[in-house]
Amino acid sequence: MKKTFLTLAFGLSVAFATAAPALADEPQRVQFSYDGVNYSYTVTKLGKSTIYDGHASPGDDFHLVERNGRVAGRSGGMWISYDAPSAEMRSATARQVRLASR
Repeated sequence: MKKTFLTLAFGLSVAFATAAPALADEPQRVQFSYDGVNYSYTVTKLGKSTIYDGHASPGDDFHLVERNGRVAGRSGGMWISYDAPSAEMRSATARQVRLASR
């Protein structure tokens, strides 16, 4: 479970880096794979909050809300909360993913 949470946290930081510029008022669908886990979710901007609803496979459903520099919600029935990745971390993570995919 701990590995799934850490993978989810890292995976979402990658997704923040790639999906954030394209956010609009209507939900955006995102899919990617990382470390053998497939993520499929929607990203919805609601005021100053960003909502992530989806599923990790293998894994469980998750519902996370990013607001005021924090991400909080549930994943696999467990409550989780962590600092949102900084813009610098998101940018570095996106560069690493692009280089790794070459």
